[in-house]
Amino acid sequence: MINLKLSGKLSGLKGLVVGAFTDMKDHQNPFGKNAYEIIHEHIVDYDFPVCFNFPVGHITNNQSLIIGATYNFIVSNETVILESQN
Repeated sequence: MINLKLSGKLSGLKGLVVGAFTDMKDHQNPFGKNAYEIIHEHIVDYDFPVCFNFPVGHITNNQSLIIGATYNFIVSNETVILESQN
C-alpha cells in the first residue's frame, strides 16, 4: 500500500474493490493491524468509493472480474453495485 501511495497509483483510482482475505495468520510478533485496517489507513484521504470483502479472489464464491473492463461501481452503506459496461 505504501508503494501504491508513493507511486501515485492511489490518486488515479476512481474506485477500489478489495477482495476477501482468508486464512491469514499473524507472525509470532503480532503486527497489530489486519489487512483491512492497513488498506483503510492508506486510502482514508482519497475520495473514491471503496468496497471491502467483495467476493473476489481465492475463495469459494469467486465472482470473477475482467481485468481492463469498464465497470459501474456504486457504494453506499447498505449496498454495493458493480456491473460491467462491456
